[in-house]
Amino acid sequence: MLQDNHIFNVSSLNMVIDWYNQPFHQATSKEVMIANSITGRTPYNGIVIGLGKRIIKYLNRFEVIGTDKKSRTYFIIPFEGWYFNYKQSNDFVWKVRDELI
Repeated sequence: MLQDNHIFNVSSLNMVIDWYNQPFHQATSKEVMIANSITGRTPYNGIVIGLGKRIIKYLNRFEVIGTDKKSRTYFIIPFEGWYFNYKQSNDFVWKVRDELI
């Protein structure tokens, strides 16, 4: 899939590489944006949703169901994730999945 540019297009590959280059392959979107001199709204949410949908279509093996049974949580396909210091900052950490590393 990594070699198929219909699945991992340039934006998707760059996103994964941006996270891969972080310590322990994990960071918040804000940290990655700062590291790459990106300002404004995060571009990563849209990129990861598109990537997740393309992976699901390609594999045709599973469906991602969110916690409320209506929304989908696509980032969990290429990343693991958790809230860092949730009560104080609400920052969400994405970590590249070991299978992708």
